[in-house]
Amino acid sequence: SAPPPPAQADSVLSAGKSQPLLGQTIDVGFIRGGFAPTAKLRLDGGVFASHYTTFGTNVDGRFGAIYTADPQTAVRFSVGTGFRAPLLYERYQFPYSQLTLDGNDVFVGQGSPSEQAEHATEYEFGASHEFSRQSTLDISLYRTNLRDPIEIFYPLAAVAAGLCKTNSYTNPISACVASNSNVGFAVYTGLEIRFVQRFVPQHLFLTARYGLNSAYPEDL
Repeated sequence: SAPPPPAQADSVLSAGKSQPLLGQTIDVGFIRGGFAPTAKLRLDGGVFASHYTTFGTNVDGRFGAIYTADPQTAVRFSVGTGFRAPLLYERYQFPYSQLTLDGNDVFVGQGSPSEQAEHATEYEFGASHEFSRQSTLDISLYRTNLRDPIEIFYPLAAVAAGLCKTNSYTNPISACVASNSNVGFAVYTGLEIRFVQRFVPQHLFLTARYGLNSAYPEDL
């Protein structure tokens, strides 16, 4: 990740404090492996270690299993954790002069130095069946638990109360700024069904797919 331009790094913030140049180094190591304890079962796993000079070290793991009930049918399961550090510009606190003032007189694009990394745990269960060499059905269910998701906080309450009407570059109001923020706990879950039919003489494939996806916060 590239640090912001020197002009941004040397700027003086509205509070009268300068912010040093932002930068980070990322080192990643991993171990992956798998084996088949039986003729029908395959197991795979991995451990991933990430070290950020801005966030320390994080270790994630992933595990997957595939059970082949018969030559035409397979059932699979996987679970794993993930880690995403904020981008540098999401953490950089810009001076008001470098932000955009939108139609509601709110400064947008501000970063948050206190922003933390996102952590996720994901589960997936699926099955596939081959009706013939020309047709296959696949079904997948998934759920992702996302901790400390990064979203943009927009001061709707301040706008509704009319507090931002006098907000300007010469008279900035700290309550009228949209910035990145960790918002608590969110869930992403869904279902996907896919059917593929091959027409050999015509050299054609027909794919029908249906997906149902939802995302919602559980704790703000």
